[in-house]
Amino acid sequence: MYYSYDSALEIAFLVDGTFSSYEWGVIRRFMSAFSDQFYVSSTFTRFAVIQFSRSTSTTFSFSQYSTNAQLRTAYVNLRQQQVGRERNLNAALRYSYDNVFRSQRRNYASMVRTAHNIIIIIIIIIILLIKLRTSQILYAHS
Repeated sequence: MYYSYDSALEIAFLVDGTFSSYEWGVIRRFMSAFSDQFYVSSTFTRFAVIQFSRSTSTTFSFSQYSTNAQLRTAYVNLRQQQVGRERNLNAALRYSYDNVFRSQRRNYASMVRTAHNIIIIIIIIIILLIKLRTSQILYAHS
């Protein structure tokens, strides 16, 4: 079952690339499950992934994958940037706007609908949720 909207969506995940490998698996599964709720196509809902730490890079752009199956495979194969433990969210947001949303604008002349841009930031809060859940599981078993 897919969510249906009256206009096209461009959804970018801005992901902190400094997570541990366990947390990285959780993040990949979250992005995949979230994306599966939408009908992915080259003209309707498109996804991009941007990773940041000290530096920022586009892991994949809106135009790279045009089906849900392609996107699921991309998440499984997603490699983590993991450049140090420092984070520069301000630079990452600027990069996302300049290099993903603005530079990859759709060709609106051929589209009836206007895309809504959405950015989902996956940062340290995921770590806190994972650690809280882990501590609850450990507490329940002691």
